[in-house]
Amino acid sequence: MATKMKIREKVPYQRAALFDEESFTLTSSGRFGKEGCLDKKSLLKPKEEAVAQLAELRAYIETMAEHFSQMVHSAWVMICHGMEDGEIKASLVEKYSVKSRVANAAINQARTRMNSLSALKVTQMEELESKISAYEELLEDQKKEHKEWHQSVNWHKPQKGDCQKNRYWKRKLNNMKNRLHGMKQKLANWKEKIENSSFSCCFGSRKLFKAQYHLIEAGFANHEEWKAAWRKARKKSYYLFGSSDETQGNQLCQLTPESKLGSDWFSLLLRSGFKDDKTGRHIAVRIPYLKKELKDNLENRSVSYRFVLKDKGLYIQPMVTIQKKETYEPQGMLGIDINDGFFSVTESDSQGKFVSSQDITYSNSGSKAVNATVMAQKLSEIFTRAEKLHYGVAIETINLTKKKTKIQKRWERKYNRMISNFPYLRYMDNCEALSLKSGVPLYYVSPYWSSVLGDEKYSEKLGISRHQAAAYVIARRAQNYSEFYIPPKKGKSKAKKTEAKKSETKASKPCA
Repeated sequence: MATKMKIREKVPYQRAALFDEESFTLTSSGRFGKEGCLDKKSLLKPKEEAVAQLAELRAYIETMAEHFSQMVHSAWVMICHGMEDGEIKASLVEKYSVKSRVANAAINQARTRMNSLSALKVTQMEELESKISAYEELLEDQKKEHKEWHQSVNWHKPQKGDCQKNRYWKRKLNNMKNRLHGMKQKLANWKEKIENSSFSCCFGSRKLFKAQYHLIEAGFANHEEWKAAWRKARKKSYYLFGSSDETQGNQLCQLTPESKLGSDWFSLLLRSGFKDDKTGRHIAVRIPYLKKELKDNLENRSVSYRFVLKDKGLYIQPMVTIQKKETYEPQGMLGIDINDGFFSVTESDSQGKFVSSQDITYSNSGSKAVNATVMAQKLSEIFTRAEKLHYGVAIETINLTKKKTKIQKRWERKYNRMISNFPYLRYMDNCEALSLKSGVPLYYVSPYWSSVLGDEKYSEKLGISRHQAAAYVIARRAQNYSEFYIPPKKGKSKAKKTEAKKSETKASKPCA
């Protein structure tokens, strides 16, 4: 007889350290171009003079970007050799004749890249360990299958094809053993690199570096054309590190709001980064994104800047620090169930009762940048509605790392593609960022049996789809409600549905 089973809630998974901090950093952006320099409203100068001013600024940024990239490369090498920051700083200042703030920025960029690569290697190592474990299981299964087949063959009088099949099995098992040995050797090498903090990094991208061996396929006419593109990719940005004890948060780059020109216009003062050069460059720039937060940062916080050289123009990217917005006590919950190509969103009131549900599509067939933009826009709409209704948002804790390592060729191609391209990390990152900016409480709940429970208990009763019912289960779990379910017997129809009972367990705590 089937027994009543209660779905146990797992401890909510806290992903990001952002929720432990009082503030977080976002990047604004402004472009030096026709909008910023040639407009009469901005500079009130003749067009020829504005064009010359912009050309002179771009030439200076290109020179500094070339020196800065070389400094970052040198700092990387010295960090790998175990040198301290003070020694690296003195060496860079003497070798490149730059100010100490520029040397600090180069060291900061090298350290940041080193820490990022170290964290990436740890994640990759965990994935590789899971992949090795899954491959060992697969190898054992193949050995058992080969042993059973080998014992079933009469080798005193083998039939036609048995010897050939046996050689195939031996070759297959030997290749699998070699591949397993290679993965274990790769894991050992990664562990050694992490212990010694010795990493290799290809500045300019490894893809572009390897293109020199396949010039025609990569779209280059000759090696000189590739070399020009390679050098351009290695020196495309210039970074200036800020400090809160300096004027307007930065010694070498300062922005001043120009209210006469408009709310999103700023006057830029860019001082030279070379040691003996005391000149400065003044120019107007329009920064429409995060303008209010940027003005607040200019008064009492450090502001770092990155100048980016692109074919479309020259860009400035201020790093803006934003205070985390306080969350409120939700008067309802909005549950999200992410699927391949669409979100299922269901609302529940303060008592856990169903209000409404809908499906919101997002792009997963375009480029990576387009997919990320569309997903961010759709999630922003969801969080805007939650803020308007004074609701919280509940999502699942998703981690497909182990499932990805167990993907096999004999499975359906469509399923393998869906698992490999499923944007669960991007989805959770966007939800966390929107929660920090809007103050909407974000809850993580277990995805355990959410689709089965929703289909069994609510889909037919409420007239909603299986995925919308799963989103309803997710919303109720975040509100301290859980479900009781009677598993069906083998070979029989679905089990009877039971009334939902309030859980005695504690509610999932909000992540923000």
